[in-house]
Amino acid sequence: MGSQINLWYSNCNSHTANLLAKELVSDHIAGRVQTVLREFSSPDLEKSIIKHNGKTIILAGETRWCSFRDSFVNFLDNLKAMRNVIAEDNTKIKTNVTKLVFDENLKKQVEDSVKLFDPVCKLLNKLQSTQASIADAAEEWLTLRLPDGFEYDHFVKKTTETSIKCLFSISKFFTSTL
Repeated sequence: MGSQINLWYSNCNSHTANLLAKELVSDHIAGRVQTVLREFSSPDLEKSIIKHNGKTIILAGETRWCSFRDSFVNFLDNLKAMRNVIAEDNTKIKTNVTKLVFDENLKKQVEDSVKLFDPVCKLLNKLQSTQASIADAAEEWLTLRLPDGFEYDHFVKKTTETSIKCLFSISKFFTSTL
């Protein structure tokens, strides 16, 4: 809109980071994690998890993208306790949920996802600060790095594309002010 009426403008860096975070969340993995966490969020099962040294269940919010990281971490933190609850009495737990809890491939995918989410959520949290300036945002985007050796090439490509778009917007803002 700003370009249509010849005003200085910059894309909202927090919004751009949210879009990046949204792109990084695998619907398949998130759906499986949320299925497990929803099952264990019932009062009786959550109480059993806590009894086995687990934590209160954290479900992801659809519009808070770092909450996916939080729910993935919660899944990993509670995995041992959930397995113990199932071992004690698996009649309370749906069969598909039991399979997911013991699925080592899902565990690895969730661990890899958390490694990917961490730097983006760090970026997002900094950009959402009331103290964040355009200069801070530019520095954060320039220093954004995904984990070394991360396997998902399309995520790296998407990160680069989103970062470039954001930096282009910031540079347009600065060059138009000179």
